[in-house]
Amino acid sequence: MAYNRPPQVTLAGRALKQSPEPTVTQPPGIVPVTLEAEIATTTSLGVVQIGDGINVTPEGVISVNGSSSGCNTILVGEDYECKSDDCYIGVNSIGPVTISLPVGISNGHQIVIKAEMGSPMGNRKVTIRTLDGSKIDDSSTVTLSTPYSSLHFIYRGKNWHIIGSYNKS
Repeated sequence: MAYNRPPQVTLAGRALKQSPEPTVTQPPGIVPVTLEAEIATTTSLGVVQIGDGINVTPEGVISVNGSSSGCNTILVGEDYECKSDDCYIGVNSIGPVTISLPVGISNGHQIVIKAEMGSPMGNRKVTIRTLDGSKIDDSSTVTLSTPYSSLHFIYRGKNWHIIGSYNKS
């Protein structure tokens, strides 16, 4: 079965090409292609930008920004203060990390924090805290100490509430 789509507008700085050129002798629906793309650039600070909003620092920290929903997803390896438009924080570090939940946000704001680290965790625990005196399910902090574990938070009524969790068995 052949897959057809209308031609796409090519933006400046990007190019896709089909290689080799398709021939009419190929069986229907089978077209050998290799897509080549120039989508990565390096800034003067050594940050590699891959496509729209994906950055890799020289230290290896990956951040993904600019989704159409206004929701940032990032990967951190050190202490981090969440911004009001963060919705997913992945943590992969060589030591303990503290994530501070955002302040000055509206009811209904949600955020997921995940330990993206395998075994052994050792001292690489992820502590989640608030900066404004609000509570997390009546506690000042919670900790992720299991590989690949995560917590899903929602802000309501001046406090944070855990509405989902995952612990890999």
